[in-house]
Amino acid sequence: MTRGAIVTLSIAGGLVVAGLVGFGVYFAASDFHLSSLLPGGATKTPQFRTSYIDSTKKSCVRATAASSSGANQQQIDAYCDCVANGSIDILTDDDVKFMMDHIGSIPPTLQQRLQPVVDECLKKVVRN
Repeated sequence: MTRGAIVTLSIAGGLVVAGLVGFGVYFAASDFHLSSLLPGGATKTPQFRTSYIDSTKKSCVRATAASSSGANQQQIDAYCDCVANGSIDILTDDDVKFMMDHIGSIPPTLQQRLQPVVDECLKKVVRN
């Protein structure tokens, strides 16, 4: 590679990095939130419901399998299926917006609303 090409690529790379940093600083300093990208009623669409149930089941199975030494795979699958299907009906757009703006967190009100679903799912799995 010629010296001119190396200099040109270095300058272009520097401009890209500077642009990305500037873009990040702009959004960090502005009122931009990921939740502003969520259209109203998104949690009630068939696509969202299908995606939510699938990803919730997978996440639940991983977490439950890692933390529950007394449950077999069939019990874990049944519990996670119950929780995923039971929780979709209480999830609101505001809950999803909160989670988008606070990655890794769920709203405290959602935790409270989920508790009866979790309790019922545990009862179903233990009875069977």
